Amino acid sequence: MNKEMVLSSMDYAQLRTLDLGGRVRYIREFLQKEYGNKYSGKSLANRIGVSQSNYTYLENKANDIPSKILRAISKDFNVAMDVFFDDFYEGEPKTIIIKPLSFDEKIEPAVIANRYSDLGTATKMNPADEDSYTFVVVAYLEASNGDRRMIFNSHSKELYQRTHVQSVVASMIHAMDEIDRFINPGYRPSDKTPSPAYQALQHIELRDNPELYVWIPQKLYNDTLMTLEKAGREYTSKLLERAAVNKITNKEHD
Repeated sequence: MNKEMVLSSMDYAQLRTLDLGGRVRYIREFLQKEYGNKYSGKSLANRIGVSQSNYTYLENKANDIPSKILRAISKDFNVAMDVFFDDFYEGEPKTIIIKPLSFDEKIEPAVIANRYSDLGTATKMNPADEDSYTFVVVAYLEASNGDRRMIFNSHSKELYQRTHVQSVVASMIHAMDEIDRFINPGYRPSDKTPSPAYQALQHIELRDNPELYVWIPQKLYNDTLMTLEKAGREYTSKLLERAAVNKITNKEHD
């Protein structure tokens, strides 16, 4: 599954006639034929962090997709973002390349589950039996290239049940809309955008789907964070070095 794919002239001609959402759907279905359900609408919606219903609307009716979502789709497809816009299809036909995609299929899920499972330990705790939970809120800054930096991490002092969780998620969605409006007074959510409470319920119900109802073992989660922290420090060190060089270069040009 690790190969570059070039769309045919017929694919190009078809994409040229479509609107923005139609082009997203066409390329996703092209990938679904190659990779199966890894590129179903449901799987993609989950990876880019939107509800399945919103994603379905995006493919079928949207002529304007927020740049953050379109960038996430482009990154997931591993295709240039230009291919979604009308300008790309002006003039002579151009080549559309989908760069190699890779999925980790070497490690069986059962092996990971057995390696990190806490069932059978002295505590006998099973998250699937619980109905109230500590609520964890994490905030990231996301750069234009998709890199992320954590800036906030907080745990609730009380245990939250499902109805509480919906209220918290709805509050966060509403707060983001209000901040967007404060930064850009011209911003207006679409009339067809569901209410924050409904969006929150969609997120919760989506993740209650058996395919997405996933508990990550605590040890696996902690081990993964440690690995990411180490890699992130090395990467950030290189970014800071590059920024310092650019700063010196810019001063020399002034």
